[in-house]
Amino acid sequence: MYSSYPDEVWTVSTGIYLARDVPLAMFSFPVTPERAVSLPLFIGIMYRLLGFPWFLYFLCSWNALTMAILLLSAYFIGEFFFDKKTGILAALLIGSNWFIGWYGNRLLEDVGMVAFEFLSIAFYCKYLRQHNWKYLFVSGFAAALAILTKESALYLLLPLMTVFMLRKENRKLRDVSMFIVSFIIGLSPFMYVSYIRYGNPLYPIFLRLTQFKGTSPGILFNSSYIDMIPFALGLIVFLILIWSLVLLIKKKLFLFPMWAVYCLAVYVFLIPYGPFDKYMTHYIPIFLLMSAFGLKNVTEACLKKYGWIGIIPVPLALLFTNLYGPPLFYSFSQGAFVMPMFLYQRLRWDKYGAISQLIQQVESKQSDWWFAQLFYNSLGPDFMLIIFTATVILILVIVYLVFTKTESSQKLLVSSKKVQRIKV
Repeated sequence: MYSSYPDEVWTVSTGIYLARDVPLAMFSFPVTPERAVSLPLFIGIMYRLLGFPWFLYFLCSWNALTMAILLLSAYFIGEFFFDKKTGILAALLIGSNWFIGWYGNRLLEDVGMVAFEFLSIAFYCKYLRQHNWKYLFVSGFAAALAILTKESALYLLLPLMTVFMLRKENRKLRDVSMFIVSFIIGLSPFMYVSYIRYGNPLYPIFLRLTQFKGTSPGILFNSSYIDMIPFALGLIVFLILIWSLVLLIKKKLFLFPMWAVYCLAVYVFLIPYGPFDKYMTHYIPIFLLMSAFGLKNVTEACLKKYGWIGIIPVPLALLFTNLYGPPLFYSFSQGAFVMPMFLYQRLRWDKYGAISQLIQQVESKQSDWWFAQLFYNSLGPDFMLIIFTATVILILVIVYLVFTKTESSQKLLVSSKKVQRIKV
C-alpha cells in the first residue's frame, strides 16, 4: 500500500494528525507539514465525522467534488471567453481526458488545485458580466482554496488574476478590496488550523518555499514537460490544439496562449522537482480549453461541408483524447478494458476490497503495521458532529435558496414593469 501510493499515505497521515490531539514530535507516522492544508483537513474532518473505517469509503467524495467543480468551471470559462459550444466541448475534453482522470481519481492535491483555480476564474468572469459583488467574493474565496490546496497556485493563478484586476472597468478600490477581503476570509480557517497544529498560521507555505529554495539549482530545461504534451492530450487533440493556437493568434486573442505558455515555462525552466507527470495536470486543462475552441471551429466547418457527418471530429477527439499511460488501447493489449472517463476509479487501496484488508491490518498489525497503527483504537462516528454539520449545510442551502428566490423575484418584478411601460 505505502510503496504503491506514498503520496496518498502521507496525505492521509497528515489529515489524521490534524484531526487528533497528538503532538507532532510524538506522531510516529509520515506527517508532511509542507503539504497544503485543504486536502489533509478534508480527510481529517471526514475522519472526525465518520471514524475508522467508514471515512475511507467516502474519501472518493474529494475526487467527485473537485472533478465536478473543474468541469463546470471549464464550461463557464469557455462560454464567457468564447461561446456555449466551446464551453461544452471544453468540459467534455477535460472530463474524458484519461490523463486528468487518472490523477483526478487519486487522493492528490493537483487536480483539486486546478479545479479551485478554474472556479475562481469562472466566478470572476460572472462578476465581469453581472457586476454582482457575491461573485467577486466567491472568486476571492476560491483563489484562497486553490493556494491552500497546493502552493503552485501562487505562481499559476496570480498572473491571470492580475490581468483581470488591471482591466479598466475593474480599477475600483472597492472591487479590489472585496476580492482581497474574501481571499483573507478563505485563508483564515486554514491559517487557524495551521497555527494550533504547527504553531505558525502559514507554516506549510513557508516550509514549501524554504524547500524550494534549498533544492532549486537555478534555471533548468526540463524538456519532458513539452515532450509529454502530445501524449497527455492525444494526437488528434494535439493537432487541434495547434490549429486553435493559429486561430487565437489570428483573432488577436492572446490571453489563453500567453497563460498556457507561461505555466509551461515555469515547469520547463524553474521547477527542480521531477519531471513529475502529475505536474502536467496543472496546465493541461488550459491547453484543453484552447483545443475546445479549435474543435468547435473544425466541427462547424465540417458540418457546413459534409452535413451531419461533419460531427465526427467531436467523438474522435473524445475517444482518442489520451495516449499516456495505460488508457483505452493499452488496456486492450493487456486483455482488459479501461474506460477513459474521470468517473473510473483507478485507485484501488481506498475502495472496498483494500479497505477490508486495511481493517485486517489494524487487527493483526502485520504488513504496513506502522500505517495500520495510525487507526488502532481510533475514533468511531461522532454523531453530534454529524448532526451539527448537517444543520450548518441545511442552513446554508436555505439561505442560498431564499437569496436566489428574492433576486429572481426582483428581476421578474423589474421585467413586468418594463412590459407594462411598453404597453402604455
